[in-house]
Amino acid sequence: MLPNMLNSDWGVRKRLSLSNGSLLSHSVSSNNVKFKIVEAGGKLPTKTFDNVNTTSSTWGIQLGLRYIFN
Repeated sequence: MLPNMLNSDWGVRKRLSLSNGSLLSHSVSSNNVKFKIVEAGGKLPTKTFDNVNTTSSTWGIQLGLRYIFN
C-alpha cells in the first residue's frame, strides 16, 4: 500500500483477465499442431491483467477529534 501512495502504478493488486491466463490454445491432429488466440466473449483480449479494487488493495486514513469539557 505504501508504494501506491508514492506512485499510483505501484503496489496495485492485479488478477488475470482471462479465465486460465492463457492467451493461446492449441490442438494436435496428425502430427500438426495449431495454435489459436483465445477469445473472451467473441473478442480478442486487449489486456492480460485487471486491477483489483477492494479494501485490501486500497489505503485509507481516519482522523479523529476529541474535545473534553471540564
